[in-house]
Amino acid sequence: MSRSEITSEAFIEAMLVHVPFDGWTEAAMQTTADQLGLSALQMTQLFPQGITGLVETVSDDIDRHMAEIFMNRFADDMDMMPVHRKIRELLLIRFELLHPNKEAVRKMVAFMAQPAQAKLGSKLLYKTLDRVWRIAGDRSTDYNFYTKRATLGAVYGSTMLAFLDDDTADMQKTRAFLDRRLQDVARVPKATRPLQAAFSAIGRMLKGAGSMRRKTSGR
Repeated sequence: MSRSEITSEAFIEAMLVHVPFDGWTEAAMQTTADQLGLSALQMTQLFPQGITGLVETVSDDIDRHMAEIFMNRFADDMDMMPVHRKIRELLLIRFELLHPNKEAVRKMVAFMAQPAQAKLGSKLLYKTLDRVWRIAGDRSTDYNFYTKRATLGAVYGSTMLAFLDDDTADMQKTRAFLDRRLQDVARVPKATRPLQAAFSAIGRMLKGAGSMRRKTSGR
């Protein structure tokens, strides 16, 4: 592949080698650019917004692959699948996609925990949750639209922590944790408690990421 043919996806694939050491940083981007022989102009053309644009591309690519895999895997079962199972399978597929690069995922959580990235983190989380609900068949437009996404945010945030601690090759612990969380959600009233659960879960995720960063920087 010539330099002019390098796509954003190919660049990110090459950068994943450096992320466990340098994190999702401009430094990791520059190291990858040097490795691939890309000029500053070519880098600007690939990622006009720098590291934040790259991170958004990563999240969007994962969401897109999640949707494609789900549609292919369950093409013959879509009409018969209940919504809760669609959501379960979509989330599991997303974790499957993240699994080969778990250390890069840890670095991503740490990146999103930075105060400067709060807006970006909220935006990308919302886009993921919204895509999951829409693929699952949600067409709501009222207050329930927001509570559904907040509730799923609580499930996804807490399951992400379980995923990062899961040492099984087949994500057995992650699957079991997700199933328990989805069962809990079914018992939560559709008023304010889903929102409180979402904020609590996301807060724990960010707190854990901040603690992880401090431990890493202290080494």
